[in-house]
Amino acid sequence: MPVLSFLAEDTMQALETQAAILGIQENDIREIRIEKECRIRMIFPAETRQLELIRRLAHSTASQAPGLDPQTADDISLALDEACTNIMAHAYDRHSHQKIIEVELSISSDSITIILTDQGESGRCFEPEKLRPPDMDALRVTPIPGGLGFHLIRKIMDAVTYEKGPGQPNRLTMKRYIHRPG
Repeated sequence: MPVLSFLAEDTMQALETQAAILGIQENDIREIRIEKECRIRMIFPAETRQLELIRRLAHSTASQAPGLDPQTADDISLALDEACTNIMAHAYDRHSHQKIIEVELSISSDSITIILTDQGESGRCFEPEKLRPPDMDALRVTPIPGGLGFHLIRKIMDAVTYEKGPGQPNRLTMKRYIHRPG
């Protein structure tokens, strides 16, 4: 499958080209930091056919964060996939006309933050604070499909908040620090 190219890669290519023009060797560049937050925002239909593109965007973008290892970029794209899948499966009922999900992905020097916003009426019933940790021993004996997505998101990400309210969109904010403490 082709690898998608995004603006951050173009920026790096431009930096390499300019360094070559100036005669600066690649090894002479010791560190590149994101001093300002990099933010990508997209709005897409809440349809499962969008998930692969979303995962690729998240992985490609997260991979640009200095110091983030490839496995963590994979984990972050998995968390985003799970969150989008939950919105598609639970927030929107089949009578909703405007089924869209807005994703904002931000990279700062110390973290990656993903904010998902949807207008699903059913999502206003979701109360993550009431979710109990899954009984993994019982699930090994009697596997039950589904129900682990939000727990997986909490395990991958360092901070997860969910906001909702009458007349307000549902908003899931997930943050992963580039270097986890401890």
